[in-house]
This record gives sequence, C-alpha cells and structure tokens, in this order.
Amino acid sequence: MGQEKARYSVLYDSSIIATTCMGSYRNSLREIRFDYVIVDDAQKANIPELFIPLSQVKVQAILIGDSEQPGPNSQIPEMCKSMFKLLIKRLKYPASFLTTTYHLPTMVCDISSGLFYGGHLQHDPQAINSYAKISPAQKGPLMLINCLGEEEVVGDSYINEAEAVCIKDLIRTFLKNGVGQKKISVITYTLEQKYNIMMRCEELKDVRIETTEAFQYHTNEYVIVSCVRSSMEGDDIGSLGKAERLNNVLTRATRSLIIVGNARNLYRNQNWRNFIDKHFDAIFCEGLGDSPTALTSSQVAEEEKESSLSHEAESDDEEYGWTSINEGGNSRRGSYNFGRGRNNPRRMRSRFLRRRNYALHY
Repeated sequence: MGQEKARYSVLYDSSIIATTCMGSYRNSLREIRFDYVIVDDAQKANIPELFIPLSQVKVQAILIGDSEQPGPNSQIPEMCKSMFKLLIKRLKYPASFLTTTYHLPTMVCDISSGLFYGGHLQHDPQAINSYAKISPAQKGPLMLINCLGEEEVVGDSYINEAEAVCIKDLIRTFLKNGVGQKKISVITYTLEQKYNIMMRCEELKDVRIETTEAFQYHTNEYVIVSCVRSSMEGDDIGSLGKAERLNNVLTRATRSLIIVGNARNLYRNQNWRNFIDKHFDAIFCEGLGDSPTALTSSQVAEEEKESSLSHEAESDDEEYGWTSINEGGNSRRGSYNFGRGRNNPRRMRSRFLRRRNYALHY
C-alpha cells in the first residue's frame, strides 16, 4: 500500500507521463486527470481502448494516426473497429493532414500517395533514393516478382515453399551486394510462412522476419514481402486484398521494396489491380539472372511455341518485346503478339499476366 501511494505521488507530480491506452487505467493512473492527452498510432486502438485515455482529459485530446493504415486486429469483429477511422472517415471530424513523409523513397512515396492519399502525400526533398540492385534489370526501388509456387494449408494458416526459397535467394543476393543482414527485413502475410522462412534462413540470425501486422510500425532499408496466397479458387484473396494492408506493405522500406507473390492471383483483387494498372506502362518482361524466377531456355522455347500457336490466326498484330536470361546467363530476345484490340490495355494486360513468370519494375 505504501509503495502504491509513493508511485501515485511521483506520477501526480510529473509533467509528462508515457503509457499505453490500457496502461492509463492502472491503479496508479486511474484517478489522475490530465490537461492534455496525446494518443499516437490512434488508428490501432479499438473504441473501448481509446475511450480509456479520453475519459481522463481535462482540456484537450490529440489523436495522431493514419486512417489509411491497418486498424485494430482481433478475432472479434466488433473489436476491430477503429474510433480514429470512425471520426475521420465516417463522421468527417475536422483533422489536420501532415503532407510530408520522411522515410520513403521518392518513387514509392508517389505511388502510395496516388493510390491511397489522393496525391496529397509528398516526399522529403532530401529523401534517400539510392539502393542496392539485385539485378541489372531492376529499374527502381520497388519490384514485384511473380512466383508461381502453390500455397499449402497448415492448420488454419498457409505457407508457400516456392516463395520461401525465392526470398532466401534474394537475401543472399543482397548480402553479395554488400547489404548487411540488419538492413534486411522479411515480412509475410501469414504466421506459418514466417516460421517457414525462419527455418530456411536459420543461419541468417540478423535478418528480421515478421508478419505484416507485427512489422506495421517498423521500417528497414530493404524489405522483402511474401504474399503467400496463390490459389485461383474463390472470389477474393482474403485479407491480402485489403487496401490498408497493401498500403502498409508499400510503406515499410526506406531504400528498396521487393514483393514476391503470384501476380495473376493478386490481379484478381481490385486494390492490387489498381496498383498494377496505374503503372502498367512500367511493366516489361526481363529475366532476373540467378533469381529462381528467371525463365530458362526451355521455358522460353515452350512459351514461344504456345504464343505462335495461340495467336497465328490473328491479324493486325502488335509485337511486344521481352528479354529473358537463360540458365547460362545469356540474354535471349523474344516477342509476344497481343493481336486484335491492341489499343485495349485490359486485353494486353490480361495476356501479359498469363505468362509463366515476369517481374514488375518501377
């Protein structure tokens, strides 16, 4: 009892107290009223959580958060509602928008700004835009690698062995290019895939491997994302397709972000489709050298044969060039006929996505 009174006395006389939403209801703080309460990352707090510190305000409460980032995570649907998002989006409560981000590469910032912030988000003029390339084919700090491995059900979760293998090879490539392990992080959409990648990368002790939720408030210079889901069954791709989760993934890297996933499966979702469509003019087919997604010479020959058989009857064709790198490391040119309706981007895009492997570069 004496210790509790001493703790209360110290807290009562303090000018600034840092705690969590739930921690503000501890015995030592419960009876204290504060002139000002500042809640950081307020979008992550559900309604009951946020009401705890708000009930202790005497003058003003300041909520700081991002309404376009993921909110509370709970197995109970009612507990997944964010009071911050409710105030901003539904009740249109007056809010100030901070327009400058200081950790994203310029190109990634522009993409996120256009997709989620109405073009209002700006990058820091002094943003770092240099990065270690994993391939001469890489055009910018953001790249989507198409990986066609099958997902496997493990308990109530999923793993994707092909993505795990690809990610380990990508980490090795970064290390060969002088990037330290502590500068590399891997995030994945499922807990089982996290454990799967950790087992494969057991010797890489300093590479941080987390789920997207656990990594939400963290950044690193180089981030690799495992999308896991690849099944074309069903009408959607689950929580992977939520706009706020895509935004969260796009904004974790300060130098370079690589997304590994099944592009055709991702394209079925409207949010991912908007992401790909908006930057379709930046998509082209090139191999990735020693990457497991590079097309082999036999695959090149097979796809050339399939392409000529499926499109030889079409007229008014337009060629779209692509380059692959075979097992020997030699570049090989080819072409893909898009056929009638060449001015229809959706038709061109759908045929392009039928290819076995491709990389999307920005």
